[in-house]
Amino acid sequence: MTSPPPEPDWRTVTAAAVGEAAERPAGMSRRRWRRQRAEELRATRAETTDAVRRSTPVGPAAVGVLALVVLGCGLFARCGADDHPAPPSSAAPAATAPDDPVPPTPSATTPAATTPEAAAGPWVRAWLTRDPVADRTWRAAVQRAAPWATRELTADLRRRPDQRWGAIVSAGEITRATAVTVAPAGGDLPPDAPGRVWRIVTATVDADGYVHATRTEHVTVEVMEMTTGWRVSRVLGA
Repeated sequence: MTSPPPEPDWRTVTAAAVGEAAERPAGMSRRRWRRQRAEELRATRAETTDAVRRSTPVGPAAVGVLALVVLGCGLFARCGADDHPAPPSSAAPAATAPDDPVPPTPSATTPAATTPEAAAGPWVRAWLTRDPVADRTWRAAVQRAAPWATRELTADLRRRPDQRWGAIVSAGEITRATAVTVAPAGGDLPPDAPGRVWRIVTATVDADGYVHATRTEHVTVEVMEMTTGWRVSRVLGA
């Protein structure tokens, strides 16, 4: 019967692993010595672990010494790092990308709005028709209404969060403007002038959400005559 291999001298192994009586050679910098010791200890830890695994049986003393070796090597390896580590670089804040430019409206879809009403009515109908799941942001409705608006208004509405959008998202709604009527705004607004008028658009909105509802919304808009026809240029309260 073959006798089991002798158990390693754990005191010797442990002393070697944790760097007992290790001294820095003269002329060697502390930083270089620490790095060299860390590499040596990693090798010693691997050899010691292998020796423990080969020992038969692995008694409680072996398990305890193995834990001590791993702990000691780990602590010294950490000390082997630079004495003066560079401070963690602060992450630069993510650059906020500017709002994407307004896509040009294809000429084939540009409506020939020959009257202020022909621009104001369709614009409000498209602007108030929204599906948060499909649209993802209020910009989708703004872009659908873009053919009846000036580029400046479209760009402005795409930049600014829409209060109506927040309300319909909170209510879980999908809204659809089913009918609109357009009339002169009157009141304190300026009277009609050549190339510039104010109109109030009354829209019937079907809202399908947590509670189904049909409501009436009033939107006051300024409409200007452009070279391509009349276009909505301002919206009050938007």
